[in-house]
Amino acid sequence: RYRNAHGSKINFIEVDLPEVTEGKRKLYEKFQKTQDPDWKLGERHNLVPLDLNSCGDEEGVGLLDTLKKVGGLNKDLPTLFVWEAVLFYVNEDAVRNIMTELTDFTSSRTNSMLCFTDSLKPFVDVPFSNEVSSFFKSKKLELLQHRSRWGGAVHFCLIGKKKSAIAKHISSRVGGIVN
Repeated sequence: RYRNAHGSKINFIEVDLPEVTEGKRKLYEKFQKTQDPDWKLGERHNLVPLDLNSCGDEEGVGLLDTLKKVGGLNKDLPTLFVWEAVLFYVNEDAVRNIMTELTDFTSSRTNSMLCFTDSLKPFVDVPFSNEVSSFFKSKKLELLQHRSRWGGAVHFCLIGKKKSAIAKHISSRVGGIVN
């Protein structure tokens, strides 16, 4: 995803556990040496070591503050937050804090979207699009696409503002946004 030449037009930041990011860094370096020596590792992609459970601690580690400080998140660039099956492993307080930060960030910008292939608990625990839509509408966001599996255990969602530049761009690439 991040090896494509995007210049400094987008944010690409990958968050994972500290020990996992160290392993990924080693794999990326090996790949660079053996497969793609021209790839400028770290130029278009930042690895941020963070245990997401710490986002629920009393010390209040903020996800977005960490992404800004460690990952170089630029709020002025188009941002697509992608969550792939991680919230299942994160404590409820941290999930609540993370979701608040993500939805606040996304709803306050015209160039941001959320993409979930993940659990939406504790907010939504049913498979119905109307329930998911209501949740995101309460956060001033639109549910642009939605599917769920396993009785609502996993939701596949695209969330943002339908008329935003990033939604129009994605729509033009995939043949429209349909819910």
